[in-house]
Amino acid sequence: MPSRQRFLLAACAASLALGLSPVAEGSATVAHPQSASVVQRSGLPGIGIEVPTTMTAVDVPLELDGVLVKVNLRGRMRQRAEVLPGESPNQAVRLRTTAFHLEGETADGGLRVLFDLDGTDASPASTLRVVSSFPLSLEETDVIPLVATIRKAGQPQITLHSVRPAILTATLRVFPPQGDDYQLQNPVSFVVPGTTTPAAKLLALTIKRGGNVLSPQ
Repeated sequence: MPSRQRFLLAACAASLALGLSPVAEGSATVAHPQSASVVQRSGLPGIGIEVPTTMTAVDVPLELDGVLVKVNLRGRMRQRAEVLPGESPNQAVRLRTTAFHLEGETADGGLRVLFDLDGTDASPASTLRVVSSFPLSLEETDVIPLVATIRKAGQPQITLHSVRPAILTATLRVFPPQGDDYQLQNPVSFVVPGTTTPAAKLLALTIKRGGNVLSPQ
């Protein structure tokens, strides 16, 4: 068999072994391009991937005008994986929060509270890092500025802004999280715009999160 035919047969066999289409004589070897990797081998989401997650939290202590109340919260958030400057995307990514909403009420229904992302996450500080590869361990730190909407029965609605962002952390075995707990690291004070005296304070928060990875947006 001529050497060129042997070469083409070997190329076809290699292509089939890799799951590629056989190569016709005179053509270039082409593997069909795919979208950005959803989850990399490192366990981190591919750059550009949108990650929506559900959130639930029970018995959340909130101090409002000096009175302690507890609310049950439910909602959703969405993050987009981006390059973290100075870091390999196989070791760490930046997470830009594109949506955040938690909502709930007290047991008697007399108070309803909504927490949302304050504006846009223009300078994202949230990160997801590989701590260990074997076994896989990831560390997520979410830094989220919040706006709180307070609705009391029979009273005008008030809107408050967090003095400092909420910082939530979790150690994960897989991302997106699958029912993992995220802990608030700092009590969050809320003020009426233009004032400095706290009108409300989020004392503690444990959020259970779960979700799926979406295609790049």
